[in-house]
Amino acid sequence: MKLQTLLAVLALSWILVASSARAQDQPSQPANSRPADPLQPQEDANDNRQAPAPAARGLFLSSQDPTTGQIEPDNHPLSGAVTPGLGSTPGRRLFDPAFRLTEAIDHNGGVTNSITSVGGSLQFDRDWQRSHLNASYSGAQLFYTPHSSYTGAYHTLAASEGIRWSRLNLLLVDNLILSPESSFGGLFTGAPGLAGQNASLSDITAVLQPPDTILTGRATRLNNTAVAEIDYSMTRRTTLTFSGSYGLLHFTVPGYLSNRSISARGGYDYALSARNSLALIYTFSSIHYTGVTANQENHLAQLSFGRKVTGRLSFQLAAGPQLTTFQNFNFPETRRWSLGLSGAFNYQMTRNTGYNFSYFHGITAGSGVYLGATSDTFTGSVSHRFTRFWSTSFNAGYARNANLTSVVGISSRYDNWFAGGTLSRQIGREIRIDGVFAYQRQYSAVGICPVLTCGLAGGSSRSLASVTLEWHPFAIQNEL
Repeated sequence: MKLQTLLAVLALSWILVASSARAQDQPSQPANSRPADPLQPQEDANDNRQAPAPAARGLFLSSQDPTTGQIEPDNHPLSGAVTPGLGSTPGRRLFDPAFRLTEAIDHNGGVTNSITSVGGSLQFDRDWQRSHLNASYSGAQLFYTPHSSYTGAYHTLAASEGIRWSRLNLLLVDNLILSPESSFGGLFTGAPGLAGQNASLSDITAVLQPPDTILTGRATRLNNTAVAEIDYSMTRRTTLTFSGSYGLLHFTVPGYLSNRSISARGGYDYALSARNSLALIYTFSSIHYTGVTANQENHLAQLSFGRKVTGRLSFQLAAGPQLTTFQNFNFPETRRWSLGLSGAFNYQMTRNTGYNFSYFHGITAGSGVYLGATSDTFTGSVSHRFTRFWSTSFNAGYARNANLTSVVGISSRYDNWFAGGTLSRQIGREIRIDGVFAYQRQYSAVGICPVLTCGLAGGSSRSLASVTLEWHPFAIQNEL
């Protein structure tokens, strides 16, 4: 409980300190914390469609009218540490605490539990003249019945601070998850999908994050990624990007392969037009494992293409060769060539319907199970708002992790997939009810698990159904 309290206090303290430090700074023009592209996207002259409503935001998150078309371009460079999105509402100021109560039925193999979850979230978002602070926290205490040994808590915290000058931009990002299970699929929350609705920050590119996509037994783990990025606009079309990151996957119980990684990334962006751009990217990463002498280094060179239409479309594809070198591994191979591939696609088809897909392929740290793995990860989601009060979403994902080397008697591969859906009903300005159903399953190749446990605690598959009541007592907007 001390660690849970500390995380909540740290999140609130960061927000309050940053807010008070800027109390004398009066906003003039909305500041974009993200690096500025030299060319701004232009909409078609005959495009009379309405601008999209922010996904999963309801009445709680923005006082801007989504039909006014006031959407600021997302100017993250292709070679940056953060994946570009559709854009954001300029000049937004938000302080939105919420409380949650969830009741769920969890069927895990031959084990069935009822879950009561008590928790909440806090979102803070504000622009100043030259900076933008965005922070999001979500967490809860979960009580299992009758198997009370499963009782535990989860916490997610994300924060982003951006500062912009005429040609130079600074971006600081930190994403943290403390969970009793793998975060892939979201079932660790007791109400999958709800924690993600409160993460208003853009995603850190997958190559910089410690993976946690292999399901294990219940073992509390801390997954954290901290990033610092500097961008320099040389001309209207060209931008240089430099970033560094520190990633950590730490298990609080023995029997798993905790690891840490240090990465450096550099890139050159060139705008072909107002909407299309190219980038050359080089990424170096060094991965070290706790308790063993083995470590690996990765060198990845990629060519990336991106297309952005503000409020409508964001597409990015990067591919290139990856060289991995091994030190103190128990096999004769000291280096290996492979392909590094990643992509992201966001599309707001109409004002009420949006799509989101991402894919990653490359050498990773092994998700706490392997000393390195060849990983493929795909995630996708579809959201639709029927009316002002009714909305739904569907999400799915697949992860494949293959051991870098074959060992007799050890399982060489784990395949993990999930699917889920949410139906939401908003009541007035303060109450929302969410009904969720999710299913997850993991397969493995023949052989034993190389660590303490692999797979779900009660079996190879898991299904969960839940109902959540969420109360927003107040949401301060444009008054901070």
